[in-house]
Amino acid sequence: CVTCGKAFKKLWSLHEHNKIVHGYAEKKFSCEICEKKFYTMAHVRKHMVAHTKDMPFTCETCGKSFKRSMSLKVHSLQHSGEKPFKCEVREKPYICEICGKSFTSRPNMKRHRRTHTGEKPYPCDVCGLRFRFSNMLKAHKERCFQLSKPTISENSPSLLGMAPLSADMDPAANKMPSHLSESSALLPLVTL
Repeated sequence: CVTCGKAFKKLWSLHEHNKIVHGYAEKKFSCEICEKKFYTMAHVRKHMVAHTKDMPFTCETCGKSFKRSMSLKVHSLQHSGEKPFKCEVREKPYICEICGKSFTSRPNMKRHRRTHTGEKPYPCDVCGLRFRFSNMLKAHKERCFQLSKPTISENSPSLLGMAPLSADMDPAANKMPSHLSESSALLPLVTL
């Protein structure tokens, strides 16, 4: 890439990188149904499959159906055990088109892409804050709302690294979010 110096093995990967990362291409083509925009008409045609329930490609072995022929071909490999696309570098065949990082599975790559897109599909049902990953949401709830953790009474010892709130403690000094410091009966234990 002449802009950032990143190297690519395939020319189309460089083109995709330039379009997405550096914004060199304009999304001129749009879906007539949902108005989503694409770089090429071929991408629009590929996207149109999402709007149909038709799944014309069926696996002869197990009967599972697919919208795309390529999906059926990839699925069929699991029955044969064949691995035609052996990766030479640590079996990580799924590559992020944006940064080139490789992954062992498609879901891992999709999770990684959220770091580029900023997508945060996991909302907290208590405060509305959104997170990129489900484990971050879980940690947020446990940290901020004491969910799925035992309740600590005023008299109980510090079981979870938390100390009971006392009148002489300053919530601001503990960097507690203001909406929690007023309503929570616990503050993080500060070790000096």
